[in-house]
Amino acid sequence: VVNMSSLVSQPDAEKMVTAVAIQIASHVAPLWNWLPSEMQLFPSIGEVPDDWQIITIHDDAETSGYGGYHLDSTVALGKVFARDSASVSRTLSHEVIEILGDPAINGWHDGPTLSDGSQYADELCDPIQHHGYEITIPDGSKVMVSNFVLPAWFDQTNLHGTKYDYLGVLQKPF
Repeated sequence: VVNMSSLVSQPDAEKMVTAVAIQIASHVAPLWNWLPSEMQLFPSIGEVPDDWQIITIHDDAETSGYGGYHLDSTVALGKVFARDSASVSRTLSHEVIEILGDPAINGWHDGPTLSDGSQYADELCDPIQHHGYEITIPDGSKVMVSNFVLPAWFDQTNLHGTKYDYLGVLQKPF
């Protein structure tokens, strides 16, 4: 993560990175059977190792209304926009989880047929993106992170009573 924003202080960015790292290691990775990924706040893009995925924090989006997004390039790239984010830390968490879940942004699942098709992107936070929860970091600060779907959400044969997201908000898959 590289903080390029004048609206987010470096100490606040460090707290966000710490919280998201705890979330990935303690909540996301175990539930998705992933190995936890290392996260670090770098002072500049030039200091990020070549094989690392990069997320940058900016003041403003290129297009108004986007709190963040991720795209595929030679390495996964995510951007978070402080002014357009309801919660910068929750948006950072959202983008990190989605990059880890589908770094090439090419994963799809079959789901119920709607007017625009039956293919659903492997977006682990979009279905529940307005929900978050707090992580307490070692200094005692509480930092908001994004809720995320569980593998059961992508299985339309799952029966009721299954947990579809970390907070248990969703009642059915898709």
